[in-house]
Amino acid sequence: AGSCAWIDVEEFPEEALPGWLASVGIGSRLVEAAAALRGRTRVISDEEVTFFEFPALGRSGATERVPLAFLCRPGLCVTLHQKPIEGLDSTARRLARNGMLSGDDTSSLVAALLAGLSARAVEAMEEIRRMVLEMQGVMDRDPDEVDLVQIHDLSHAIRTLDAVIGERIVVLDRLRLTTSPSLNLGENREFLMAVSDAQYVDRAVDRIETRLSHLRAEFALHQQDRTNHRLAVLTVLSAVFLPLTLIAGIYGMNFEFMPELAFRYAYPLALCAMLLLGLGMIGWFRSRGWFD
Repeated sequence: AGSCAWIDVEEFPEEALPGWLASVGIGSRLVEAAAALRGRTRVISDEEVTFFEFPALGRSGATERVPLAFLCRPGLCVTLHQKPIEGLDSTARRLARNGMLSGDDTSSLVAALLAGLSARAVEAMEEIRRMVLEMQGVMDRDPDEVDLVQIHDLSHAIRTLDAVIGERIVVLDRLRLTTSPSLNLGENREFLMAVSDAQYVDRAVDRIETRLSHLRAEFALHQQDRTNHRLAVLTVLSAVFLPLTLIAGIYGMNFEFMPELAFRYAYPLALCAMLLLGLGMIGWFRSRGWFD
């Protein structure tokens, strides 16, 4: 009496879930909703129980979405998920360490859990932002050190975090308007912190995505510059060898009367002329900046 319990159900067999939920006083309508856990965004409330569901971040960071559901009734909060969720684990460690809640009811416990999940999203966002800023620094110093795979990984992480936090904001807004004996978050301080953190992450993700788009554009431009430089080198080599090929073709013709063939030093002179011609063309192209 005067307190509430939190039961965290992880990696549960789906066929056993309905019977277990019924045994702890969850009605059949919400038992069916919980049994269809798919990470959708929804809030269902009746007089005794409030059910809501949204995707959360798994232990692997912002690259893994894990469906998470809450079943709340007076004195009891049940969380359901098939994979570990770092935000719940860190909140459990914090509560076990200091045991501090804003109240002894279910709403206070749920608010603390939501605040922990939002704090985990902030950490994931800050880690992504740090990696993007580091990659921008590398791009400025040495673009050849930037890996396209890393850019794609960060882009995937940002999209995942954006989807998770966007759906969570929808649920938090609906919970703010939900008033029932089972759950009344309203003006709870930790709930408001969870809403504020989620909105902060939502805004920050947009800025990070813009930064990453610029980084991707800079990487593509650098790759295009490298390709253009290589094509320029190939063009120079082709231009250098064209006159040499012409000379070799001329003296490869099988005419009977070619005066140079009877000259003793014609062969070394032809080689020297070809060498000087090639070096002269290379020097001319270099002076025009084709090798820069």
